[in-house]
Amino acid sequence: MVGTTTTASTGKAQPATALAGTGWLTGVLGFGGSAHNPTGACNCSACAGAAGRMSKGESEDSEGEAVDESEGEAVDESEGEVEIDGGAGDSSDGSEPSGDGDASESSEGDNDAATVRTAGDSEEPGSEGGGEPTGATKATKPKTPTPTMTSATVKAAPGGAAATRTKIAVGEVVNFTGSAAGTWTATKGTAAGGSNTKFAWTAPAAPGSATIKLTVGTKSVTKKFTVIAPNKLKMVVASQHALTAGVAGVCMVTNVTIGPNTVSFGNVEWLEVPRDATGVSGYFKKFSAATLHHNPNPNWLPWNDANTGLTDHAAWHSVPGPYKPGSFTWVVPNKYRVAAVGGAGKEFFTTHQVFKMKDKKGTFSVSKGGASVSRTP
Repeated sequence: MVGTTTTASTGKAQPATALAGTGWLTGVLGFGGSAHNPTGACNCSACAGAAGRMSKGESEDSEGEAVDESEGEAVDESEGEVEIDGGAGDSSDGSEPSGDGDASESSEGDNDAATVRTAGDSEEPGSEGGGEPTGATKATKPKTPTPTMTSATVKAAPGGAAATRTKIAVGEVVNFTGSAAGTWTATKGTAAGGSNTKFAWTAPAAPGSATIKLTVGTKSVTKKFTVIAPNKLKMVVASQHALTAGVAGVCMVTNVTIGPNTVSFGNVEWLEVPRDATGVSGYFKKFSAATLHHNPNPNWLPWNDANTGLTDHAAWHSVPGPYKPGSFTWVVPNKYRVAAVGGAGKEFFTTHQVFKMKDKKGTFSVSKGGASVSRTP
């Protein structure tokens, strides 16, 4: 691949007379001279050295429109489930405790309304203790209000889902605000902030569900989130390189987008996994397995907040004659990982890069991720 971010989906070859040696392999798997000079990060083997030196900011500065993933998952605009945890001393119907005489309140009970006798109260002479005290003063304690919380994702979803969404990407950051200062907890992910009205939470690196809880006194409120990983990858032709006239070869540079677009994968990185060619037939049988091996960029590449910003270079320049029909395929596993977490990542999508020599004229085509290009020398 090559471009703003890419994998070595490229190949070169020399004249057939050089097939017995190995010196021409540089041409197959890389670029020489000025044949390839992409702007931004590229994941082809020829650009791997340059891509390794790129900063995240440079990769995200690459130009190109984000692909519309409107067929992605439906936007989840729910506010999340809210569970109210009552205090230990709450009465289920809100009534005062029963019993003879005035009820006394335990210091460990909740703050529901209760009758409290003042120190100077006295009973009527001859009272059995069950009547209303003379001059008694009743004080009513206020109820502790149940807390509430609001949430907003730091990054906008490219598909337009609201910041209050409860479906978020792995590694996304969500900010919370409570109606009162309290203790915040999260079942998964990374929490920042303790007993306060504000709370920041980073979703875990693996998909699943997580619950955020705010506790104020004896009352609490919760909000549940669904955390998702990328599950699709799409390519659209952005450009082609000029190739040598009269010599077979094909080239396409694609803009790459991951989805769904209902969340932002701006904290996620991408990597293609190398593989040997499969389904080798016809013209391509004269090449060795090492020559047809896929050598993508070994560096992890960052997506921008719109789930795009990376490119792929799928090409084979200067393919030697004589020509006849044939084909081969690279089955390419794609991995993701949360940038701040690192690690080996996890496979989430497989693309098929197919090269075809269509006739004796040298008509050559390449297809990958929904994009394709064909050229006759």
